[in-house]
Amino acid sequence: MPDDAVCQSLQGIRVVSWNIRHGGGRRLGAIFDALAGHVPDIIVLTEFRSGPTAPLLERLAAAGWPHTVTSDPPPRRNGVAVLSRELLVARRPPRSMPSDRWVEVPAFGFVLAAVYVPVRGRDPSKKDAYWRGLLEAAAMRRQTSFLFIGDWNTGAPVGDAEPEGRGFSCCEHFDAMSEHGFVDAWRLLHPHQRAFSWYSRRGGADLHGSCIDHAFVSRPLRDRLVSCEYSDVERRAAVSDHAALLLDLRLGSIGSVEAPSSERATNLVLQPADFVGASAPDR
Repeated sequence: MPDDAVCQSLQGIRVVSWNIRHGGGRRLGAIFDALAGHVPDIIVLTEFRSGPTAPLLERLAAAGWPHTVTSDPPPRRNGVAVLSRELLVARRPPRSMPSDRWVEVPAFGFVLAAVYVPVRGRDPSKKDAYWRGLLEAAAMRRQTSFLFIGDWNTGAPVGDAEPEGRGFSCCEHFDAMSEHGFVDAWRLLHPHQRAFSWYSRRGGADLHGSCIDHAFVSRPLRDRLVSCEYSDVERRAAVSDHAALLLDLRLGSIGSVEAPSSERATNLVLQPADFVGASAPDR
């Protein structure tokens, strides 16, 4: 492990979540450089693809993130991958969630669910159903140290899109996260600011911004929250069409973290080298 990574781990835990755009393509080298430069302890990749992204996972494994769990999406479909410096124990997705859009793992004394909410598309019911399943999962996890993070393809009704008032589908579900015991980490720390993680473009220039990449923390995890920021340099350099989300937490007790009671019998244990499987946002 590099010296700077050792120093970071002694101070706290960094989670980097990033939509790498359809598996990364020819940008995998630049994606690796950007991820390594942020010195994370946990990496969450959305729009991971089992075949095209595999070289990136192998290179990250060799560089200090050898433990990987993926959602094993079908060929040419986008999914989720989680990489870590420490061993990951994967949990089965809730029964109501599509397994290729969810990865849940305990790590570093808390539990993380990497989410990839569907776009509205031609069948809005799929996005609505995902959100309803997510809110049900949140209600079951609100008493634990829990983090939901990833690409939500949704934002708050006010403040997360321009022009103001344009809004998102399922924004009522986004708002309901607070009723289920979770708070938007960036908004908690920046209550009077705006930030966008994705932009529509016209003629090679940014047009309208949207904040669709988020981290939600439970009340027990809030006291460990140090910072939550967006790194837009990668998006502006066309490494991806999304900004990366950087979340820093204080170290907590490293021990077993219980699953919700109805799911304790369904946990999966993955060995360090195992890979499980190995669009434009809507409005």
